[in-house]
Amino acid sequence: MEAKETAKVQLNIAFGMLKTMKKRELRADPKAYQCLIDACGRCGDTERATALLGMMHKDGIVADGVVYSCLVGALSVKSAWSELMGKSDRELP
Repeated sequence: MEAKETAKVQLNIAFGMLKTMKKRELRADPKAYQCLIDACGRCGDTERATALLGMMHKDGIVADGVVYSCLVGALSVKSAWSELMGKSDRELP
């Protein structure tokens, strides 16, 4: 299994754990969200990274500069990868 595929499997496990925590009414701390956003960025999963920010707000957790930095980093990696692959996402509607 390739490293990126392994990382995505591990990311799915982490999201499963987060889902289980919510079912059991346990609250994740801000550091957990930060680490997950960072992991999403490393895997190129910007949709989940952005969704995590929404989940933080829904849970009443205020994102700090470090969390936003991780999110910006995730979005930047995705943009850089798209450019390398010859796809431009700079065209805004």
